[in-house]
Amino acid sequence: MAPGPLEVLKRGLAKFSKSIKDRKDALTTKLQRKETISSADEHWLDQEANTIDEQCIIDKLDEASDYERGLAKLDDAGKAIVKKSSCMPTVRC
Repeated sequence: MAPGPLEVLKRGLAKFSKSIKDRKDALTTKLQRKETISSADEHWLDQEANTIDEQCIIDKLDEASDYERGLAKLDDAGKAIVKKSSCMPTVRC
């Protein structure tokens, strides 16, 4: 049986998080040592490598009585995150 949409989102976020882990850890370590990082790396950490919003949306969908109801309750920004997360490079759209 094919996984449901919530499971696809969870797997996609897990794969994406794993794929960025080494770079994110290296940059975080530099920052903890008070070393400078490039503005491009700073931007990457703040944007592409920041998965907090995605995790919050997955948590909301997980807590909903069913996926469709949870999705319907999301605001436009939340729905955009679901759409973006469904099309991460590590997930088939």
